[in-house]
Amino acid sequence: MTLTRINDEEAWMYDGSIRVAIIRRVRIGRPSALLWRSVTGDENPDQRALVGYFPSVQMAAAVTWRSWDQRHKPVERHSLS
Repeated sequence: MTLTRINDEEAWMYDGSIRVAIIRRVRIGRPSALLWRSVTGDENPDQRALVGYFPSVQMAAAVTWRSWDQRHKPVERHSLS
């Protein structure tokens, strides 16, 4: 996993050459809170899915990576015999 800071407000997460997520700093609510919003890294913005909102970029990266890893790691198969 590689987290590349684009600027102070945005980071992109990669698994090798695959962009896993886009993490941006956003203001949410009233009164507003400054949070990090993570979405999947699909090229087409219409296909991106929300991962969640987080208080730090480190937490956003950790949760996003765990979600990506669980969906993409090989499934182990065991014989029942």
